Amino acid sequence: MARNTWGAREMIAQLLKRDLTAQYKKSHIGILWMLAGPIMSVIPWLFAAKVQLYNPGALTVPLAVYLIVGRAMWGLFSGSYANGTSTLGSGGGLLMQVSFPHEAMLTKQFIQGITGFSLTLVTCIVVMLVHRVIPPWQALLFPLTILPIFFLGAAMGLIIGLINMVAYDLSRVINILFGFLMWTTPLLYSDKIPSPFLQVVIKYNPLTYLICTARDVLIHGHVYNHQVGIYALCVATATALFLISLRLFYVSEQKLVERMI
Repeated sequence: MARNTWGAREMIAQLLKRDLTAQYKKSHIGILWMLAGPIMSVIPWLFAAKVQLYNPGALTVPLAVYLIVGRAMWGLFSGSYANGTSTLGSGGGLLMQVSFPHEAMLTKQFIQGITGFSLTLVTCIVVMLVHRVIPPWQALLFPLTILPIFFLGAAMGLIIGLINMVAYDLSRVINILFGFLMWTTPLLYSDKIPSPFLQVVIKYNPLTYLICTARDVLIHGHVYNHQVGIYALCVATATALFLISLRLFYVSEQKLVERMI
């Protein structure tokens, strides 16, 4: 699989360039939307908190920092999921007309997601510095903390993408349920909320430990709530699921392409 991907590196580069260019071709500010988008996405929540439409709970950093970094982590997860689900579908016409390693579409989708996240991270750092939140030296480990988030999102996306090719209705139901995940992860609010039920959901949600650890390492320099053991278990699970999903993709994608034809 790795050999096929390396052999198709020029094709991957061309597809990546085409999609990134087309995404903002008709926009006057172009790729700057990737930098401005995260700020615009948290403005409604800042307004809601300001007029007391919702209470984010007790926070150790300014709300703007908490929201924008949390949303960036969620964007990486949801983007990896979306790229995984659309790997075969996005190149359906090309897959049926040209013979090439189909791993190229998978690699292109994931590089595109990481590129978007990198630009979003620039905005996060700027917002942190504006609010005088200086990343600690432990933030150098931040790139390692985002890998499990990517792994879990990509694994879920690949598996749902494969299901989508044979059972579209089931994948639609799963996609609807996927939207609830954000509300069961402390991204827009503190984990110290008064609802006992939601506290239990947060406690047993693996995304809580993966996403919140990435945010806490960038801001505070430590694992979420210092729960290293649980975090390590979540990382191992996400990595295992990613490897399993890659194997499933590799052994089944040819049959699925034939089904598309």
